[in-house]
Amino acid sequence: MHQEPVLVAERIKIGTGLGESHFREFKSALHSVPGQQTARTVRSICLDIAQTLVAFANADGGELYVGVEDDGTITGLSGHSEEDIQKMLAAPRTHVLPSTPLVGVATLRVTIESKSVLFFKVSAGEAHVFQAADGKCLQRRDLESIPISVEHVIRNREEAHSTRYDREFLDGAGVDALDEQLLDIVSQQYMPGIHREKCLQLLDLAEYSDNGLRLKRAALLLFAKEPQKWHPRVQVRILRVRGTELGSGDNYNVTTDEVVSEPILRLIDAVWDRLRPHLVQTRFAPDARFETTYIYPEYACREALVNAIAHRDYSQEGRGIEIYVYDDRMDVVSPGPLLSRITIDDLRKLQGVHQSRNSLVARILKEVGYMRELGEGLRRIFELMRGNELKEPELRNGSDYFAIALHHQQIYSPAEKAWLDQFSALNLDRNQRSVVVLGMGNNLIAPQDIIESLGIVDTEEYRQIISSLQDLGIIKDAVSRSEIYYQMKHKGIPTRRRVPRWQIVLPKETFNRQVRIDEADLPTPSHQRLYVQNLPYHLRETDLLQFFCQFGEVSDLSVPRGYNGTKGYCFVSFVHRKGAAELMNASKGRLEFAGRILTIRLAVPRTNVAMPNQTTPESR
Repeated sequence: MHQEPVLVAERIKIGTGLGESHFREFKSALHSVPGQQTARTVRSICLDIAQTLVAFANADGGELYVGVEDDGTITGLSGHSEEDIQKMLAAPRTHVLPSTPLVGVATLRVTIESKSVLFFKVSAGEAHVFQAADGKCLQRRDLESIPISVEHVIRNREEAHSTRYDREFLDGAGVDALDEQLLDIVSQQYMPGIHREKCLQLLDLAEYSDNGLRLKRAALLLFAKEPQKWHPRVQVRILRVRGTELGSGDNYNVTTDEVVSEPILRLIDAVWDRLRPHLVQTRFAPDARFETTYIYPEYACREALVNAIAHRDYSQEGRGIEIYVYDDRMDVVSPGPLLSRITIDDLRKLQGVHQSRNSLVARILKEVGYMRELGEGLRRIFELMRGNELKEPELRNGSDYFAIALHHQQIYSPAEKAWLDQFSALNLDRNQRSVVVLGMGNNLIAPQDIIESLGIVDTEEYRQIISSLQDLGIIKDAVSRSEIYYQMKHKGIPTRRRVPRWQIVLPKETFNRQVRIDEADLPTPSHQRLYVQNLPYHLRETDLLQFFCQFGEVSDLSVPRGYNGTKGYCFVSFVHRKGAAELMNASKGRLEFAGRILTIRLAVPRTNVAMPNQTTPESR
């Protein structure tokens, strides 16, 4: 690489004034000892030259000045012969591992202030992971050249390539390669009336040059008519696996295997249409209709899909996204690991940490409404799974992939669920339910059990949970203070927190609740008719009918109306007495409709009893 001596001398003067940096290093040719300076050995200087240039080449390139002190003082090479200097100039060849040769290194000897200085310049290299002759692999980090593994350098380069992939220009592709209808939809959403090419420029997906409009890869990933022409794996593969593990050979257990290929802005909806049937189940409802429900929270599944499409490594052109639907979970596997600045632990903390590998793709998906605020999607998935009392998502980060698994396994076992059902009328929150489960089967609970189970770090939070359960009357302190100290002394329990003391009490032991009504308790067919109070004044009878049908088949529904809407009550009759009994039993808890707690009684003649809060209610 040719360099003009005059320009290099000026460059060195400027560089010594600026000081060392990520791209600049000074090396002295002198060895300082108390009272004097002696010339360093040629061997040690050559090794310094080779190691520094290797570090620059493995990073972002840089310059090395030999004959300059750390503070920028030029001391030169006065203690070295011409032969020594020629050996130093040859160091980029002689002291670098032959299998990883540095290419295009600029070397020059210049004279500054009557002193000789050696100048070396090297660019960032990608042909090899460079190593010095002694086998050392180094990389420049700020002001230091630090030892690093070959594998680490490779990963860093792959990551750097992946993060600039969607911003690279792709020659040979024009606007005619894009789906015009899709582009028009986005253009009008972004700015009504804007021209397609102008929109592409404003979205940073294209730039004008002397040869016309140049498209970036992101434009083709998002809008291409034929995405496979520009990227062979802009696709999602959906595999339905029978069982909980993927078999091979004679045990291969994939029942369906389909690939969906579309530009990204069509891919999300196209995949969702194919994936959705695998994520639902159909049940026969009480109203004699088939009812379809999601096995998983719908938004959690869709967000996992969008996350994979937005953040996968598109520079891995030989792989696409794969979704495995097992009997117990859905596994979404996308090419490329997490970027190095993000860890699994960072994601699990749910603090919204994010770093976009595909900055342009992610921006467009957010602009058109497919993505929420960056970093919020994963947090929402966790919240939805927890809110539906499902196992938390499982995150895996491999050397060349990232995966998220959504399980439809309940947090609670069947026995725990049956135990919790006895408290359903109290509408316990997640933390309260967790404490109630700890006390299943008259098991005494230690404060530390609660703290560890709920991950509590603030003792005030613990007190609030216990207080809320005491207010509901479903927890009591079953161990006296003297018994606590007795157990600590004789059972070797180190702290009071670890002594089991809290006992869960069933609601029927705390409240004066009525005995469950059996259908046989409704003596005559006329008492299959119920009076329902505290209804919203503005409601649709169809919604009310649908609500009652979950308890049994409705034979009649009468909703009296006043001047401005309903009168706030209604009469409902069931074909079978069992339906009326189920509705009455449900009302013993907090039976809610449209945000109101319903009051339900048997509908009886007004000569026998007046309805609650009604002096002369309408009777039927």
